[in-house]
Amino acid sequence: MRIIHFSAAINQLHQLINRVATDCDVTFISCESGEVAVLMPERIYNSIMETLHLFKSSANSDHLRRSLVQYRKC
Repeated sequence: MRIIHFSAAINQLHQLINRVATDCDVTFISCESGEVAVLMPERIYNSIMETLHLFKSSANSDHLRRSLVQYRKC
């Protein structure tokens, strides 16, 4: 995990994107106003979105929890 100021991020955006993708890590980009954005590899974003989608439904959530419990018993 890295934290970088937005002006530095702008100046080195190409290198920053390459580093994030290569290291499979996230970078937090901070602004003067205190706002923070997150730069992450697409595969991490897709994984997070898929997980959120799976847990949207209570039936899916219950099924996944039962599956985890069953897996941990093995």
